Amino acid sequence: MQAQDPLQEIDIGDDSVKRPTYISANIDPSLKIKFVELLKEYKDCFAWDYNEIPELSKDLVEH
Repeated sequence: MQAQDPLQEIDIGDDSVKRPTYISANIDPSLKIKFVELLKEYKDCFAWDYNEIPELSKDLVEH
C-alpha cells in the first residue's frame, strides 16, 4: 500500500533513542508542529518492536 501524499520522516524519539515515523509532507507547517508535539507526547502508546507486544501472534506478523 502506498500513501496518497508524499511522506516526510520525523523522529519522535529522544536524544538516546530514535523513533522514526512518517507524516504527510503536505501538512500546513503550523499544524505539523502541533501534530509532531502530539505524537511525541503519546509516543509511549506506539509499539516500536515486536517484543513490546508479546500477545501478537508471530504467525500474523512474520511472512
